[in-house]
Amino acid sequence: MVARAPRLLLSWDGLGMMASIFCAVHCLLLPIALTLLSAASVGASGMWSEEWVHHIFAGTAVLAAAFGLGGGYRHHGNHAVVALGALGSTLLILAATLISNETSETIFTLVGAAILSVAHFKNWSAVNVACHCSKAQ
Repeated sequence: MVARAPRLLLSWDGLGMMASIFCAVHCLLLPIALTLLSAASVGASGMWSEEWVHHIFAGTAVLAAAFGLGGGYRHHGNHAVVALGALGSTLLILAATLISNETSETIFTLVGAAILSVAHFKNWSAVNVACHCSKAQ
């Protein structure tokens, strides 16, 4: 029997990486954009400056991590990948919900998003290795 990586699993990893990156980019570029818009006397209270946008990106990244890394674990059994994902998810959740200092929120978001992206990449790689090894047996 040939073990194949489910397409959905690989899609969750892709979604997780993209959501993590969007979260980081939003966190980095928003202060710059708001400063430029303020300097140009343009209304800076658009939807992208709302806190709920950060919650949507972080929530998507965390859900994708739960499904992608959880599904990947069943294929490769690598605890380190899941632990890395849990750490990144925790940092994103803290940044989106509990941290009120803007500098700390940015740092937590960037570090969490980077860790979560690495976890998804490692998960994707480990699933592919596990599936190729199963084919060889």
